[in-house]
Amino acid sequence: MQNKIVILCTLLSIFFLAYGQEPEKDTTGYISGDLDYNLIYSSYKGNKDEVIRLLKVGADVNGSLGNDVTPLMYATQEGYFDIVEILVLSGAEINKVPDNGITPLISAVIIDSLEIAEFLIRNGADVNLAGHHKATPLMQAIANGNYLMTDMLLYYGADITKKDIHGTDALMLASFLGLTDIASLLIDYGADVNSTDIKQRTPLHLAVQNGFIEVVELLIEKNAETERTDIAGYTPLGIAVMYNDLEMTRFLVSKGAKANHKISFSKNALTIARENKNDSIVDFLRNNNTRRIPWPGFNQFITGPDLNWNSDDLLTGIHFGISDWKYLIDIFAEYKFRPSAIPVLVKESDNVSYQFRERRGAYAVGADKKFLVISARNGIKYGFMLGCKETVTFGSYRGSSSTPVTRWLTVPRAGIYMNYRFLNAKLYYEYLKLDLYRINNARFNFSIYFNINRKKNTYAPKYINWL
Repeated sequence: MQNKIVILCTLLSIFFLAYGQEPEKDTTGYISGDLDYNLIYSSYKGNKDEVIRLLKVGADVNGSLGNDVTPLMYATQEGYFDIVEILVLSGAEINKVPDNGITPLISAVIIDSLEIAEFLIRNGADVNLAGHHKATPLMQAIANGNYLMTDMLLYYGADITKKDIHGTDALMLASFLGLTDIASLLIDYGADVNSTDIKQRTPLHLAVQNGFIEVVELLIEKNAETERTDIAGYTPLGIAVMYNDLEMTRFLVSKGAKANHKISFSKNALTIARENKNDSIVDFLRNNNTRRIPWPGFNQFITGPDLNWNSDDLLTGIHFGISDWKYLIDIFAEYKFRPSAIPVLVKESDNVSYQFRERRGAYAVGADKKFLVISARNGIKYGFMLGCKETVTFGSYRGSSSTPVTRWLTVPRAGIYMNYRFLNAKLYYEYLKLDLYRINNARFNFSIYFNINRKKNTYAPKYINWL
């Protein structure tokens, strides 16, 4: 009996030694002796007991690793409410803005934690403290599409008039994202349905741009102005047509949008629909008495080099001008010069001629009318062109005080052209009557030119770069 008791006691001792002892602490990731770093790491990993221990032995509750990101920010971004509570009650700065601009409250909003966000606000978090791009917690809640978070922030006094660096306020953001319920909530709290960003775009412009017809309907019902223009002259209807949105176009016209509004001297909604080759919208607008604007639409600058030659002569130069998309008209000015002097004969009388080495230059202004023949699927366009220019040509004789006669000439021309995106080429024949003995007046010209879009009256889509 005594032996059995001894054996049982021995077995119990072995069991408690094996299973009853406290396990070793996992120290992976910690740095021995660095209290502040270890507090940050414990907050990030959710180690509540270690956070409490480190605070008791003197770790800085607001310490950081040089980027101003504190233990509170790490605990918030990971959603550890109990650690957030401990750190705040231990004196953590709630309204500190780190280098990345994500305050504790913004971090709580990003992870959709109502519990942490409300706790921070109740303990002094500034509900309107913005981060990078001046985006507020309210804007971040809307960006997440979180109705409850948005509602809570509004309840605690979030400012609906605050704007980010591009002038976007809360209602513009909700309209941009198509969040009808949040947009309605913001309007109930007094949001201005006609507020504007830095490019004078309203919430209605943004909802139309992104095709959110329910938001558009809400905004118009709440007295959004359909005739407001952005900095480029576009009304919401103009944007709908530009995006080929027939349903939106019909809806806006049914709500009183004016189809004859002029975006510019040569552009209205019908002009845009024709430019887009959208026959459905063209027919709809015409059926609603939209007038066609006859004036050309010069929407691009053009510039590039020229080479003008025949078997006797060579001129080179540069030209610049403007190009019309509606009637395919180019208006240009150019300068050409002869790179090296050539021998010419100048008749003094029927029996006497003098030879000189002549340099020559020419200024000209003119216009070309292009006729499109082929528009390939790869975007390349081919056609022929007719044009005319008024030229003044002048020169000098090398080694002589005499000069050639300055001439004013009308120069007709005809040829072919090719267009691909921003690159164009023209090859044409022209008749330049210089009246030089044995110098042919018929010439060929090859031009390469580049299109540069004019920014005026060009709609720039809204982007929100902090989303």
